[in-house]
Amino acid sequence: MSQHRARVPPSPARAQEQQAGSPSPSGAKADSDPPLFGRKAAAEPAPDRASRGKSGRNVVFSISGLALLGLMVWAVLAFRLHNALTFHESELSRSPIVRQTGSLRADSVGAGVQSVTADKAGSPDRRVQSRSNRKPTTKRRLSPPAVLQDQSPSLQDGAAGEPLADGLRYALVPRPQFLEPLRAADPTVSSSSTPTLWWVSKDNSSIPEDRSQASWALAAFEKALGAAAAAASPMSAAIPVGGVAVAIMPTRKDARMLCARLAGWPDLARYTGNDVVAEDAEMAGEWHFAVRWDGRLAVCAAGSAGAFRFAATLLQLLSQTSGDDQSASTERSRQSKLAALPNFLLEDWPRHSWRGLHLDAVRHFMPVSFVKQYITALSHYKANYFHWHLTDDQAFRLYLPSRPELVRSSAETSPEFYSQQDVKDVIAHASQHFVTVVPVIETPGHVLSSLAAYPDLACKGDHFEVPKTREGTYYDVFCVGKASTYKFAVDVFTDVANLFPGKYIHIGGDETPPEKWANSEHVKAFAGMAGLRNLGPDIMEAWFCIVGRIMKKLGRTPIMWDDHFPERERGMVSKLCPHAEEDWIVQAWKMKPPVGESSEASISPRFQFRSIASPMRSVYLDYPVASIDFNKTLDLLPQTGPLILGGCATMWTEDSEPKDVGAKVYPRYMGISERLWGGVVRADQPRHFDLPLWTAAQQHCSRGGQLPQLLGFKCGKFALKAGGRSPLWKDARVTTNIDAFAQQFGPERVLDDEEETYFWGISPKNGDFFEVAFISGRTSHKYALGKWFTRIKVFTGSKDRPGDQLDQGVLKIGQWVNKSGKDNAQGYTLRWSTAASFVKGGCELQDGILLDGPTAVIKIVSTSNQMKWMALPEIETVLLEASPAHPSEADIGHGKSTADSSEDFAPRMPDAFAWFRGGGGDSQEDTPPDQKQTRRFDMLTQKIKEAAGAELKKKSAGHAGHEHGKGGHGGQSRHGHAGHGGHGRQGHDGHGGHHTRHG
Repeated sequence: MSQHRARVPPSPARAQEQQAGSPSPSGAKADSDPPLFGRKAAAEPAPDRASRGKSGRNVVFSISGLALLGLMVWAVLAFRLHNALTFHESELSRSPIVRQTGSLRADSVGAGVQSVTADKAGSPDRRVQSRSNRKPTTKRRLSPPAVLQDQSPSLQDGAAGEPLADGLRYALVPRPQFLEPLRAADPTVSSSSTPTLWWVSKDNSSIPEDRSQASWALAAFEKALGAAAAAASPMSAAIPVGGVAVAIMPTRKDARMLCARLAGWPDLARYTGNDVVAEDAEMAGEWHFAVRWDGRLAVCAAGSAGAFRFAATLLQLLSQTSGDDQSASTERSRQSKLAALPNFLLEDWPRHSWRGLHLDAVRHFMPVSFVKQYITALSHYKANYFHWHLTDDQAFRLYLPSRPELVRSSAETSPEFYSQQDVKDVIAHASQHFVTVVPVIETPGHVLSSLAAYPDLACKGDHFEVPKTREGTYYDVFCVGKASTYKFAVDVFTDVANLFPGKYIHIGGDETPPEKWANSEHVKAFAGMAGLRNLGPDIMEAWFCIVGRIMKKLGRTPIMWDDHFPERERGMVSKLCPHAEEDWIVQAWKMKPPVGESSEASISPRFQFRSIASPMRSVYLDYPVASIDFNKTLDLLPQTGPLILGGCATMWTEDSEPKDVGAKVYPRYMGISERLWGGVVRADQPRHFDLPLWTAAQQHCSRGGQLPQLLGFKCGKFALKAGGRSPLWKDARVTTNIDAFAQQFGPERVLDDEEETYFWGISPKNGDFFEVAFISGRTSHKYALGKWFTRIKVFTGSKDRPGDQLDQGVLKIGQWVNKSGKDNAQGYTLRWSTAASFVKGGCELQDGILLDGPTAVIKIVSTSNQMKWMALPEIETVLLEASPAHPSEADIGHGKSTADSSEDFAPRMPDAFAWFRGGGGDSQEDTPPDQKQTRRFDMLTQKIKEAAGAELKKKSAGHAGHEHGKGGHGGQSRHGHAGHGGHGRQGHDGHGGHHTRHG
């Protein structure tokens, strides 16, 4: 979070007291306050004019009486002019500043404040120093207007505020750019005054009209204070104790000057803490300035959005909770907390103009009431764009008059949709919270719901059905080049533009496999006519160009996912769309290097598109907390500049109903909002007024905090603490040949004591396994000892990823069985049994076979190839209270194992070598391989590994990171599962390189 320190000059009275050798006369003239709306002040009379007049009169007396008369007339006129100027200056500066004995010391305003009067070649304080060194003059002191008699600020000399104690610091998220405490409030000021709200207008004193942006900003203050607003004029406004004055001015300069006038602190108008927002009109409109003094608060903004943003800050200040105080949501409590607010100076503005949050309303439908609640919460944390994901393979949630059949395509699987009135209600609610709604209409992939309604949009086929599951991506896409497809795009986007007033429409563009295009005569003919050289990247570029032109005619700007753009950057597009860099915006979720992660060089300077950073490794909030925790979200730090608009976090809902969404979004979005609004807090510039981000977010999430009390959401975890091994598994060994997504999702997570941690395996294939075995280091045998169980239960799918189950699989157990019936070493053998099959992601064993002998091995085996991932939280067991006869380590060490060869190797075997595993059945599993077979197997396994490695290198050289794999390509949709694609060993954020969602 950027901060700049500068010096604030002393008040005029204090500056005069600093003159060498003489105190300030009671009638000393104060520095003139710059006029409010740009009127130029008259010139100030020279301080030594009286002495020059006296010597002049002596000369005139010696020459002629006529000259003396003329000089007397001149002196009278000069005296009257001087009085008029003094009165005008007093009116501008609100003369209470003359009555007080001092002002803030030079460094009291702190970071972010710079003098606008600084000489370019000299010190920022040069002008102030030269003025304070003038000789004082004696003037007649004028009384302030009666209405302002009670407004003298208690900003005592040398009184930058002391850092507030930890128990008194405030939980603000995101933290303001500049916020410093001032000298403690005047103890004589009553703290029991009822809050009042004043609207200060430049042109007139009327309250803003309803449904105007100014009225929405004022309504936010009324909500925070529980008080109705009254109007006041800027030239006569007097803020009573307990009063809050809100003003929206045309420019930042005017706003600061008005706050200086209301506070009676004229020098405040000469300082600015931000030149960084001058280039961006939207960011400048969100700038705001506030001064708190002696029970009063003045808020001045350069736009309605800026006033609204401070209203969110004020609500957070007044909703502070601590200890047993659980009253964040009560109006009476907030009014009492207003009186207790310390003096402070705040100046705030956003680092980025695009601060977004996305919601998938397709995989699980999100009711209108929930969408409004979602928008209210994101605006509370100063987000200003809501990406509303309305269409995908599973459903088309938006009713469009030109294509009414779209919403009926999912009538049997998920019939809910948004009517035109629903959308208008959401847009109206968002507008009142200064949030722009961006509709997300997926094209040309993720369109099965459209194809089910209008099959002619496909390249081949006349019947399509929406998926019955929420996971996965599919091959069917729009047939680019068909006249019907173009007409569909015109109809849909025209209706969308008519319904959504915002400037931006998201047109999709992710996870679009080109196979259907490559086999389509329509697409081939289109490519020939257009002069395209390939049926992949060129067709995608052409689609974006076609839709982009439709958008331009509609006065809208298209946003698209970044999947296509790495190929574009590598020169794989033979014909580029004209003016694409100026017309398109790219939402980057997988670009390499990632857009917006902990680096000012997070995107190539050659990439000339305006971009929104959505790196999946830090802002995909459907990912588990073990993958993206609160600290990980702070990796989002997009660089600033005209091409990086900001960032947007995503919330996909394959595994999330409305009741689950809040705990996934929060507290993690608080970290993202901190980065997008403010940036980074420097360690050498400690904060004195507000709490550290982690502490503040925890307070927002507390039982009586703002999220549950004001916004209706419960927070999830900040981070997962992986526990140690359960005593049950102390001597167990866990092995698997299923790739884990990342280290924090490794096999050990199944054996810890945390039920919310889990092993997360990527797309198990037929024959893949996960094995837990009880072993001992004092025996040469692979399996040893074991435990007597009466119950073993295995379930897949976690709390945050309930859909990540094992579709088809079996549970095998290896037990020590005394076949001879005698309790001796020679009688024990390890018997393998296929004990249960997985149904709906789980299986369970009770008694029965478990009582035949102690269990030494528990093994989960996949019996099919599945695209989705598998989450395995834990293996539940119940121990037998009184264990029967049990082999000892000595028995096992000297005994003969009957473990099946198929249980002794880890590499995955192709089906062509299934004969080597044995024919199946318990009788085969009871026969161990001999040494010759073992050597043959080892050699064969090594050859398989070498062949697989050579094939992998060949594929990598031919097409590095093939980015269109989906479905049968072994890829996994980013919408279905985190990590999304490839194999887990391709990694996740430092866990073995990058991975894509495309296998």
